[in-house]
Amino acid sequence: MKKLTLSITVMFLVFAGCSERKKLSLGAENEIAVIADSSTWARFQLLLEEVFEREVLTPQPEKLLTLSWSPPGMLSDRTRQKNLLILGTLDNRRGTSKIIRNALGSSMIEQVKSGDVFLVTVNDQFARDQKFMILTAWDESVLRSKIRENSYQLAEIFDDAANERTMKRVLGKRSRNKLSKKLLESNGYTFKIPIDYKIILDDKENRILWLASHGTRRWFLVYWEEVDDVPVITTEWVINKRNELGVSLFDSVIVNADYVKSERTKIGDLVAVKLTGLYEKINESLGGPFVSFTFYDEVSSRIYMLDGAVFAPGEEKLQFLRTLELMARSFKIK
Repeated sequence: MKKLTLSITVMFLVFAGCSERKKLSLGAENEIAVIADSSTWARFQLLLEEVFEREVLTPQPEKLLTLSWSPPGMLSDRTRQKNLLILGTLDNRRGTSKIIRNALGSSMIEQVKSGDVFLVTVNDQFARDQKFMILTAWDESVLRSKIRENSYQLAEIFDDAANERTMKRVLGKRSRNKLSKKLLESNGYTFKIPIDYKIILDDKENRILWLASHGTRRWFLVYWEEVDDVPVITTEWVINKRNELGVSLFDSVIVNADYVKSERTKIGDLVAVKLTGLYEKINESLGGPFVSFTFYDEVSSRIYMLDGAVFAPGEEKLQFLRTLELMARSFKIK
């Protein structure tokens, strides 16, 4: 596959000469403002929804990203959106096509025409903490094909941008740095902790650390155990261990086996099993989403499990899960 993203700095000609400090971007973390001609939007809407609006059960379905369309005449009203996408082809010189042509310049237009470039991304194009994207091709057939071929990566660009902003806003200057440093000394590991999280349990004998926010409606758990041999960490092992901890700590909370997704990822340099899905309370209609990372650290001969879960009936939960996952991904061992 050819290089997916060509990151360059472009500036629309109509905005040239603006030298004042850019304002902070606006809007929801997961909302993408789409600028496209009405006819183009009508033909591409379903494809873009398929690419960007993937659903996650929490247990009610929530969209990882959402699309909000505006015609090119409203571009000036949307330039401060956190996620801004301009979609169009270059086979004419009207509407969105004219905007894209002015943005790219003759050299880049030739690369689009030859099929070498279809995607341009820029950080902070019109506002701070903004992810700006152009999706274009010479005609709609090629553009549709390019979007389908790179669907996962395209969604990942905006999802990663939301992660970066969340890391800065929730786990940046306002995080509990003193507590993170204390854990490094007392427990031998550390991670970023949001300001509203506090320790509920630090049981060194049973190797369990439990933090929670808003009572116990959002919680983060660190568990480890020492092993003699290098383990093979399977999805079944993770589910069984999580159920064991859930029954003992959270009053009979277990994984709903019908809604589990397992994948390989990394925590730092360590290969981890990432588990996402729904938990439930035995004999009660209570539950919610969780995200869990389990990995083996060869230096300490330990298996670590990092687990975050949310209980927030009637609320959107993906924003909370995003924070919990970023907490896990910031995990470091002394």
